[in-house]
Amino acid sequence: MKNLYVPKGKTLHYETLSCQNLVVDGVLVVEETLRARSISGKGILDVGTISARHVAAMDIECASLIAESLAAERVCAAEVILSGPAVVSCYLEAEYVETPKLTVGKSKIGTLRATDVVNLPEKERGILGALAAGFLRRLWLSLTHRIP
Repeated sequence: MKNLYVPKGKTLHYETLSCQNLVVDGVLVVEETLRARSISGKGILDVGTISARHVAAMDIECASLIAESLAAERVCAAEVILSGPAVVSCYLEAEYVETPKLTVGKSKIGTLRATDVVNLPEKERGILGALAAGFLRRLWLSLTHRIP
């Protein structure tokens, strides 16, 4: 299969899956192995083993993830092995992580092998906090830069 798109609101089940480009906006469940050149989307991946070049997804739950680069909000895996950088903005839970550079929000990692680790600061700002921050920023700019 060359390309596969999982639309929002749909759930697809496969035993194994191999494709070049995969976009998951819904839910993709693969019992065993998922092989792809690139994986992207705002959906949920529930996979046994992921083998890909580039992974950029919202939620990933798998036994093993092997890739060149990773960008995700939430990852839950037994093993994450990357040859390039990893960015997990919300939460990373893994027993073993190996990557040259890891940028992560919250994490629970058993064994970490990384040369560079960046922990993102916690931002728990609701809608009122965002509005207040925007108001204060606008006020500060109007006072210092004379914006009308």
